[in-house]
Amino acid sequence: MENNRHNDFSFTEMAGTFTIRDRSICSNQLTNFGPIINRMLLLPILLTLLVQPTFAGEVAKDSPVMTWEQCIAEAAEKNPDILAATAAVKSAEALYSGSYSNFFPQLSASASYTDSSSGGNVTTTGPGGVILGTSSQGQYAAGLSATQNVFNGFQDTGKIKQGKANLEVARAALKIVKATLSAALKTQFAELLYEEANIDLNLSILKRQQNNLRLVTLRFEGGRENKGNQLFQAAQVSQAQYQYEHALRQLRAASKTLAASLGRPEMAQLKIKGEMTSKNPGDDLDFKAIALKSPTHLQAYYQQVAADAAVQVADSAWYPQVNLTGFVGKTGRNFPPDSNRWSVGAAISFPFFPGTSTIFNTESARSLRVKADYTMTSTSNNIVSGLENAYADLRDAIGLWNVAADFKKASQARSVIAAEKYNTGLMAFEDWSVIETDRVNREQTFLTNQRNAMQAEATWENAQGIGAIP
Repeated sequence: MENNRHNDFSFTEMAGTFTIRDRSICSNQLTNFGPIINRMLLLPILLTLLVQPTFAGEVAKDSPVMTWEQCIAEAAEKNPDILAATAAVKSAEALYSGSYSNFFPQLSASASYTDSSSGGNVTTTGPGGVILGTSSQGQYAAGLSATQNVFNGFQDTGKIKQGKANLEVARAALKIVKATLSAALKTQFAELLYEEANIDLNLSILKRQQNNLRLVTLRFEGGRENKGNQLFQAAQVSQAQYQYEHALRQLRAASKTLAASLGRPEMAQLKIKGEMTSKNPGDDLDFKAIALKSPTHLQAYYQQVAADAAVQVADSAWYPQVNLTGFVGKTGRNFPPDSNRWSVGAAISFPFFPGTSTIFNTESARSLRVKADYTMTSTSNNIVSGLENAYADLRDAIGLWNVAADFKKASQARSVIAAEKYNTGLMAFEDWSVIETDRVNREQTFLTNQRNAMQAEATWENAQGIGAIP
């Protein structure tokens, strides 16, 4: 019967309408519905084939192109987090230098005038006889005074120790900020490289899917393919078009993120050049030794030292204070005074009951030292754990990247063979479509794993507290 025969359709575009020529069976069914159905079928396919994708190079043609080294240099100079941490280091350096001030004498200059009177009757003889009253006199003084602290309960040495520890804490914090920013930059740089490569990949996928649609359409016209497979391939083209446009949007977002980390959020899209690479960290690493070099460990250690010094400063209130004083100058009833005057002395004071402040201050300082001790232990454990996890993730990411490379190579070879078989009629569309879809997935997986490996390397470096920013 004619119903077992195949259909063969061809179409031409004439003044915006389509004429469909039935070359096969079911003429009685297609007489009324065939032209309508096939116009509905072929119109979206033609529109899909006419789509002209926007090339990645058309996006932000005038944007600056930066290398990884340029990104690092700019971030080190302009990133606000680094600038803030650097300012904190300078502040700590000033406070540390100032902690030596009590080892030097305190010098001051003074000038004064005093008007005093003495009570009682004073008898004077004048032209009018005897006058009874009081006497008054003014006194000028000017000179230099010096005070030297000799002993204040080890408070000065405690403040020096505390200032030095706080300086090291600030320096460690700066290293942490640099390592964190370096890891973020590397992650964002890898993301932007990925998005740029993803645009090229999705564009090639889109073109290949369009070529496949042309092939399926020709076979459909020749009566060797069915409408369902042609519609499915048209949907594949639509999906490829969406993924390409999605990649363009992701590129713009990744560019803005990297620009913000560089300290210059701008309207122009940032473009970079480089390669997504990562290195194997090696085997048999001593994570505890690596942890001891971490700035996070150093920060916790010097916080512990600073807390110990704070206890010493608080305990100084229980000790006596010894000071030496000296003065040299001139005094007299007239200005400038002309009588020499000097004095030297020593003073000792012992605050045997300054209220309850000393008791509670020392108790608070000791509690903070205990807190610092526990924080040090917790930090050390977390660093080692973080190193082991980051190391395992990096090794896994590199391994997956290598596996994905093998699958990518195999899928591309299978795709070429399958296309030849399908074109010669030796393979069904369903089998060929599965192989084509597998190739698309393998290529995308390879690119994703390549990015993940570079980002895992950034996490591993951050766990060590190192990075590309000097």
